This record gives sequence, C-alpha cells and structure tokens, in this order.
Amino acid sequence: MKLKPIERFTFLEKILTRNTSSLIDFLKNLKSTCPMDMCEGIFSLIHELNISHDLNIQIKTRLFVQSLLYYRNEKIDISASLLLNSMVLLTHCPNNEQVLGLANYVFFNENEIFSEH
Repeated sequence: MKLKPIERFTFLEKILTRNTSSLIDFLKNLKSTCPMDMCEGIFSLIHELNISHDLNIQIKTRLFVQSLLYYRNEKIDISASLLLNSMVLLTHCPNNEQVLGLANYVFFNENEIFSEH
C-alpha cells in the first residue's frame, strides 16, 4: 500500500519526534527495501521536516545528507550553512550515493545557490 504524501510526512514526523537517529537509520534502510517509486518525494519531505522543526544544525545536516539518497531534481532552496555543513560531513564520511545526490542538487540548483553568494 502506497502512502499519500501527507501520510508519509506524518509518519516521518512521528519517527523524528521520537528519535532522530531512528529516522536517519530508517532513511538508510528505506532505499534498499522499497522500490524507488515508493520513495518518491522523500527528499522534499525531509526538507519540510527540517524547516518545520527546531532542530540543531548537526541533526539538520545529517537528515539532509541522508535525504540526498532520494534527490530527484527538486528545486528546493537549502540554506548556505546547511549546504556547507553537508559538504564538510561528506568529506569526513563519504558515501558515493550521497555525494552524487549533493552534486546533482548543486548542479540542478546552481543558479539559485550561486546567485545568493
């Protein structure tokens, strides 16, 4: 059974409010256990969670980096500090799929990213 976007958001939000590390682990395992069509929109849902909750920058960074596994050319404005922290995190703990997701994000959103700075 495929969850609707609002149901997905509510499900992910419940995990986040109970235990942030569990959400990060869930995102790691989701990709390998579900077909990609069921993972559609996860990147934008994690972005919504990041902006709608008062989380510290380390947790926001870890969630954003984990959500890069699900990036599919969405046009979403990410803060410069989150982007920089993600780059630093990925230099210390590289994951090829996440690095590729970040590269795709920067490539797809480069006009918005670099016009601000």
